Amino acid sequence: MFTLSEPEPEIGAPVGLKLQSDRICRHVWLTCFHTNRMVRRVQTARDTDMDKAGGIIALIAGVLGIVAGFFTLFVGGIGSAFEAQEADSILDLAWIGIATSMLAVVGGGISLARPRGGGMAVVFVSVVGIVYGGSLVAICLALALIGGSLAVLAPPKTGESEATEPARKRWQALAMSLGAGITVLVIAIVIEQNGNTTGNAEAQTADPQHASSAYPIGQTASGERFAVTLHSFALRDAVGYGAIRHQAPLGTVFAVLEVSVKCIDNESRWYAPGDLIASIGGQTLKFDKHENLLGVTQFFGQINPLTEQKGLIVFNLPVEAANVELVWHPGRGAGETPFKLNLPAVAALPAQPAPAAQSSTGAESYRLGGSTLEFTPQPDGALSFNLLIVSDNGNTGEAEGLLQPSDGVAVWKNEEFECELTFRWQGNAVKLDQQGMCGFGMGVDGSGVYAQ
Repeated sequence: MFTLSEPEPEIGAPVGLKLQSDRICRHVWLTCFHTNRMVRRVQTARDTDMDKAGGIIALIAGVLGIVAGFFTLFVGGIGSAFEAQEADSILDLAWIGIATSMLAVVGGGISLARPRGGGMAVVFVSVVGIVYGGSLVAICLALALIGGSLAVLAPPKTGESEATEPARKRWQALAMSLGAGITVLVIAIVIEQNGNTTGNAEAQTADPQHASSAYPIGQTASGERFAVTLHSFALRDAVGYGAIRHQAPLGTVFAVLEVSVKCIDNESRWYAPGDLIASIGGQTLKFDKHENLLGVTQFFGQINPLTEQKGLIVFNLPVEAANVELVWHPGRGAGETPFKLNLPAVAALPAQPAPAAQSSTGAESYRLGGSTLEFTPQPDGALSFNLLIVSDNGNTGEAEGLLQPSDGVAVWKNEEFECELTFRWQGNAVKLDQQGMCGFGMGVDGSGVYAQ
């Protein structure tokens, strides 16, 4: 006979539930532990990558900056060899660019081990190099500035307390390095401005109105490279003769300087003509482009030591500039003292009566370089003239005759030599125009402005 009864509980059931619960808790704890470790590893990797990225960027940018600096140095060296203006400034920029780029490389290397200090150094030299290193170097160092900023702003490594390295301190460090660079730039700019002020005061000698210490025509200006002698100066409407005659454009005249240039350095040097300075209406104008006229002007180029070259330097000037007092700086390497040119242009001046209409006694002489023109009043009111022309190559020509001036103009013709000379009296000078060969020597042309 069977009897119904409640089943007896299994032995150890509570113990099994507890073991299963502990196992679950252990798995949860291990999962949290490994998750935390992974997060910390990712954070550490991220921090380390930002530090390294900043340092590597600074290193690459610094190397590129060095290459750019040497290229700038190469360009400046070519300019210096050809005596180009501002060539020395380009060389200075190149050396500054190379120096700051090298320092950027050093700072980038340090930032791989010490991000804060190395990054601040990179930021500082980058700011200086961007302004004073030249255009190409500035582009490279702008990249270095970004790299240095990344290194400075890199978060602290995992394990370091955020309380000891708050984010504002990183920004403060970046601001300090930027401020230091900007401060240096401000000081440099102030010094440069003071230098420019002093230079401007000294440069007043370039202004004809202030050129109290200037060489007269016929003297020699010497510098560290050249000794330049100005033999003569003239203003002409045209230069050359025949097929190689060059006419000045309308409203302009040619300023013709006959010079000798001797290299006094211990190696060959490239000579470039200087510039003419004119003061018009309170404004100082610089004419630094000389004319290359075939068969007339001299290309001096590179001159060997203790070797002298002689020739003409021609500037094309507007009549307004030619009617004021001029100063000529003989070029780099020939000293700082200019030549004062006292001969005014007369192309735009109104015609005035000839000397015979004003005076009946005494002869009057005029000169143009080595050429002379002399007038002698005659009892009947005519003028006798005697013209002796000495060309730039040493050939000569002579003419003489009688003139009957009218309204400040006289024309003399010689049918035999198919020659026509036109004289125009203007102020204290006479403008002579020659048509035909006039029986003169080869390449002799008397056209030009003759001054007393």
